[in-house]
Amino acid sequence: MKTYSYDPDAAQSEASAVLLKQLNPVGEHISTDSFSALLQMLAQAPADIILLELPPEAQGGTRQLRRLLAAAPDSNLIFVSSHPEFAFDAFQLHASAFLLKPLRESALRDAIAHLRYPLHEQLQTEPMLRVQCFGGFGVFRGTHQLTFRRGKTAELLAYLVYRRGVLCSNTELAQTLWSDADTPADKFPYLRKLIKDLRDTLHEAGADAVLIKEWGSIGIRADLLDCDYYRYLQGSRHAADQYRGNFIGNYSWAKIADRYF
Repeated sequence: MKTYSYDPDAAQSEASAVLLKQLNPVGEHISTDSFSALLQMLAQAPADIILLELPPEAQGGTRQLRRLLAAAPDSNLIFVSSHPEFAFDAFQLHASAFLLKPLRESALRDAIAHLRYPLHEQLQTEPMLRVQCFGGFGVFRGTHQLTFRRGKTAELLAYLVYRRGVLCSNTELAQTLWSDADTPADKFPYLRKLIKDLRDTLHEAGADAVLIKEWGSIGIRADLLDCDYYRYLQGSRHAADQYRGNFIGNYSWAKIADRYF
């Protein structure tokens, strides 16, 4: 998959490319904050998807978009804007999708799944990590076990695995990881450090796509994990997928589930 991301705000453009990279790690995802540069890139090589801010009419938006449509007649256009009133204009241009800022991974994933011009290449769906929950918690990339710079990061990831893809708010995570804290919000600064540690470790392992980050919440993509606990819930009778006296570690929040097993 080849994509171009355009936004006059360079940080926004780069963030869009990062999201696309997470959804399609093997693709080529290029960002730019220059509309003329976008046109030059299209002249050199077409893109499967163009993710762009809808240019305002005051800045010659209609003229710019005509040039874009002429340069990329077969590309899927996904417009991103802070102005919902621009949606009609976007679909008049045969857009594949119109998304509101801040751009969310779940919304972008859904847009890519329903493109006007479907792609032969699929998004990443094969498991990227192996997760062991029974007999102690561990996460592996191939034969290499992931280690974290902060000890509590492993517990954070264990809880996200336990929640099986549900987006968890910062408040829920703070209340869970520090159940004895009088004010969970006091733990938010340290929680942000744990999330950064998790993201950095997954990036180093080439597994960025596993983590889903939304506004004020995070989760994991359960479909990218080869997990004994998930297979157990699916009815597996394999010995490796059965409870062996310990579930997901000696964490206080896991004791209720441990009693269930």
